[in-house]
Amino acid sequence: MLVISEVTIMIKHTISNRERDILSLMWEASEALTAKQICDLNEELVMSTVQTSLRSLLKQELIKVD
Repeated sequence: MLVISEVTIMIKHTISNRERDILSLMWEASEALTAKQICDLNEELVMSTVQTSLRSLLKQELIKVD
């Protein structure tokens, strides 16, 4: 969110359903998760898809690496 001269501008991101699923798992976790841990939490997820989604979320600055 940017605040410019008392005007608030919300920056919107378009994310896929898969990215939303991964974000949901991350939000529910009590600690940071690896791609493997995310796959273990949802057996429908494939490692390559999780890694691609995480790169996309990083690029959009919706997640960060600690």
